[in-house]
Amino acid sequence: MTTLVRTIKDVVRYHGVTSGVVAIDSLRAGLPSFTREVLSQQLTQGPPYRGINKVREAIALSTGKSESPLESRARVALLTAKVKGLETLEFQKEITVAPHLFRADFLINGWLVVEVDGRAKYDGATFSQSAEQAIREEREREVHLSRQGFRVLRVHDEDIDNPARLVALVERELSSLASPKPARPA
Repeated sequence: MTTLVRTIKDVVRYHGVTSGVVAIDSLRAGLPSFTREVLSQQLTQGPPYRGINKVREAIALSTGKSESPLESRARVALLTAKVKGLETLEFQKEITVAPHLFRADFLINGWLVVEVDGRAKYDGATFSQSAEQAIREEREREVHLSRQGFRVLRVHDEDIDNPARLVALVERELSSLASPKPARPA
């Protein structure tokens, strides 16, 4: 038997900050009362232990908004890398393109929408809609966003499995336009 607190500590200590963030994000999504402050108090109180700085880092990088382990891993990769051209990074950002309300996995610099697409997203057995319908809805969403000046970058499992590749994809998109101003309604 172990406690939740001990499990989180061990995940971070033995599997690294990224795995720790995935575990903490999952905890925070399911139990919103576990804020950063609560986690910090419970995970770092008492005598110092090996790995406490990694635990602090994982807590600081965590959020209750992550919808999947892939999103958590991608967020950690982008937040901890020195991404050329990255000024702002918002996650689970709501974007209104009348009459639609979209939620972007990431919004970078106010104009680059990064969508994390895992394999399970297209598995018709997992979700009620077919893979074909999911792809069609994604394309319609991209059209609405692009008409308002947003760029959409879709990243997949293999991009996130290789953080350097993910960073390179984002940097390529950021450098492709000098400083676009999305034509969003006021």
